[in-house]
Amino acid sequence: MKKSSEGNALLLIEAEMEEYPFLPSKLADYSSITLPILAITGKQSPSAKLISESNGGIVCGHDSDSILNALTSIEKSSLQVSPQLNSHFSPDGVVKNYNEIILNSHT
Repeated sequence: MKKSSEGNALLLIEAEMEEYPFLPSKLADYSSITLPILAITGKQSPSAKLISESNGGIVCGHDSDSILNALTSIEKSSLQVSPQLNSHFSPDGVVKNYNEIILNSHT
């Protein structure tokens, strides 16, 4: 991960699927590095939702135009990454999420 922190952005590529139900562990690793994440994935994937809602980077589709636009955006701007993404994977954040799941399952 040390080499990852020396770049301009972090790359996350997920399979091109209609519904992508997985959350890659790489996203948790990347969340601790203060660089924007370029996620090439479906807009409805869990990764896309977390990155977008947490201001953790740029989400784009698998087509070349989307990827080029995302790379251009990263190159031309200095994206400020919110620490909010990392809070989802911190020990306190994980406990909070589990508590919400448990509480909501009893209502």
